[in-house]
Amino acid sequence: MGSFYASPDMTDLVRSDYDLFLSMANVLGCTNLGSIGGYKNWLLRVFISNRDKGF
Repeated sequence: MGSFYASPDMTDLVRSDYDLFLSMANVLGCTNLGSIGGYKNWLLRVFISNRDKGF
């Protein structure tokens, strides 16, 4: 999971963002980012959109 956090296309994420993203994944019942599969990109878009709106 650390490689996901360090991914070059996620450069604007800070540690607190990453922790919130993980908690959102857990809400969907995914305890492991690898199990999200096709939902990972969708969840990230929702997360960034909500974060930018002050969620």
